Amino acid sequence: VQTPRRAGSFDLWVHMEGTPGGQVYLPAKKHKALNRALALPDATLAKSAEVFRRNNKWYASVYVRCPLPEQQKSSGILGVDVGVRKSIFRSDGYRGRPIDRRVQARADRQRLGVTHRVGRSFQRQLLDAEARRAVSVARRCAYSLAVEDPARLPRWRGWAARHFAKRTVLLASIHGVPVRLVAPPYTSLTCSRCGHVDKLNRRKGGFRCQRCGFAHNADYNAARNIS
Repeated sequence: VQTPRRAGSFDLWVHMEGTPGGQVYLPAKKHKALNRALALPDATLAKSAEVFRRNNKWYASVYVRCPLPEQQKSSGILGVDVGVRKSIFRSDGYRGRPIDRRVQARADRQRLGVTHRVGRSFQRQLLDAEARRAVSVARRCAYSLAVEDPARLPRWRGWAARHFAKRTVLLASIHGVPVRLVAPPYTSLTCSRCGHVDKLNRRKGGFRCQRCGFAHNADYNAARNIS
């Protein structure tokens, strides 16, 4: 990946060697995500790239190197839970945009052993945006972030939570925000007020404690438990 010497109508050259014609130079435009990464302090663009084709369009996947800052001191913890119907729910009461119904359809395909990535781009972009928003809030308020441990989430059911957690850990490390990985079992069945655990506490998207009567959205209750 090289900066053009003279031409100003595009941002980068992608120089490919070993092709049948010897060498190929592909003009490329920077994506806004790449511009955000290069705007980080002392960030540099890696010279190597992976060129691939998707939906009749050509893309180059590039990497940015940047030094990691020291983690900020934490004055509190912001918990985040990723639901199936809602993108995320934070312990401060923030409710994310709804995820397309294709999420459940994709989970069903994975459970049946179908692993292709049809219809995932929209959800990935939405979760990436929510991860950036959560890291920004935690950085501004001097909080740590608490998310479910991606290594302990089920493959066919928890892909959205895994993607969000991995993205959050990456962005948080770049901006110096501490992240705590929480074991996911029972976060949605435990009352965040009294700590009572019962399968009857949760009914679909709602939560009502069988002991103390605390009632709220199930994802919000899980976010409070994670925090």
